[in-house]
Amino acid sequence: MAGKDKGSSSRSTTEDESKEESAEYGLIFKRFKKNKVEIASAITKPFPFLMSLRDHDFISEEKFQISRKKCENPDAVRNEVYDILCDLQKDFSLSLLEVIFSPTHLKAYPDLNETVKIFRDDTVETGNNTTVGKSQGKRRKEKGLTWSKAKQRKAQTAQAKNNSRARGQAAVKRRKTKKKPEGSAKTVKRRVPRKQEQNEDFSAALLPVTCGDAKGVLYKDKFKQGISVKSIQSEDGDWHTPPEFEILGGHGGWKNWKLSLRCYNRPLKLLIQRNFLPYPPRTYGKRKKMQNSDECEVCRKGGTLFSCDTCSRAFHEECHIQTVEAEKTPWSCIFCRIQSLESQQSLPESEILQREMVPQEQLKCEFVLLSVYCCSESSFFSKIPYYYYFRETSMGVKKPMWLDLIKKKLRERGYTHVEEFVQDMRLIFHNHRSTFKDLNFGQMGLKLESEFEKNFKEVFAIQDTNENS
Repeated sequence: MAGKDKGSSSRSTTEDESKEESAEYGLIFKRFKKNKVEIASAITKPFPFLMSLRDHDFISEEKFQISRKKCENPDAVRNEVYDILCDLQKDFSLSLLEVIFSPTHLKAYPDLNETVKIFRDDTVETGNNTTVGKSQGKRRKEKGLTWSKAKQRKAQTAQAKNNSRARGQAAVKRRKTKKKPEGSAKTVKRRVPRKQEQNEDFSAALLPVTCGDAKGVLYKDKFKQGISVKSIQSEDGDWHTPPEFEILGGHGGWKNWKLSLRCYNRPLKLLIQRNFLPYPPRTYGKRKKMQNSDECEVCRKGGTLFSCDTCSRAFHEECHIQTVEAEKTPWSCIFCRIQSLESQQSLPESEILQREMVPQEQLKCEFVLLSVYCCSESSFFSKIPYYYYFRETSMGVKKPMWLDLIKKKLRERGYTHVEEFVQDMRLIFHNHRSTFKDLNFGQMGLKLESEFEKNFKEVFAIQDTNENS
């Protein structure tokens, strides 16, 4: 019996450690991905950073020479370091962090000492349990770098296995000798039933639903036709599908309407499980199964693509402005979601620009930007503009701007009003006209600017000046 417990304990320990290391690696990679800007901002000179990456075979000799040439301009060092980190992210390993945050670099670049603190939190959450080498329900926080903790645990595994036999045998003896005190009674915690609110009738044909601050009425006869059918009427009279109502309530990032939409403070998922609501079918009308494209709608290249379930388009995860929720079924791309919006009244541009960046306006801005990316000319404007590296051409530019930076701001919810997004877009084309006098380059900027203005007016229903007069 003891031998069985020992084997079971060893397997359990190995599985827990494997899960823990996997969770830690994912956490460390996520931190690296989110803090590349902070790392790059701390690197103010090429030596010794570039040399260390080359000496540890993270960059080739050719890449080293190219990067060192670019870094002759002190203003270009941080941008070049950021591009290098983006390339290294594709083949990320813990040994990369050991090089980046080596004692030599921490001494040469003092600002790195602040960035390295981001990686010192050694707490990893998985589900309802905290698993960092402690028992269930407990949390451990220790100082030190998380990538070094994973290596230390591997060394400690052998010692833990050697001690498991004695602990297992002792535990068996304790279980055999442990007795229940006489007269003791087993304590049973009774679950207090939740008080039912008045007028809670889940069997009614119309149910009140909420999501955040949004309120509406769900029509069961429409709901049973599928989630692509507009089955919820909001307070202002507009009709929405469940995912659209989730966006209206400010929870569009959840992408899980069954939990975010509630009826009498209960999630719709519970009502579906208890048969108060029909399970929404996954077939959408009589739509024929379509063949998705084998190239990205944005960059027109192949590779690992995510296919839209409601149209034939496909996207790279990075090309699609919004985060691709691959596990969600069905998943609709931004082109399909923008088509599901209700028609809107035409208003002057001045009124549109003053709108706050609520989820619906955020969706429109993301679509306008994605439409610009779909143009072949966008590749010239997506990265840091070339004039940024040459002082003689950037004298008249007060603030550089490029498409990838705007995409980053949108993903991080960095805009509070529509006007801020439009100003950044128009700044790209203004800077381009100021710095490039060549006819070919100028025409390229004018074409892309025209595409932006056209999509902006169509998506936001901008009123023509002729209509206003």
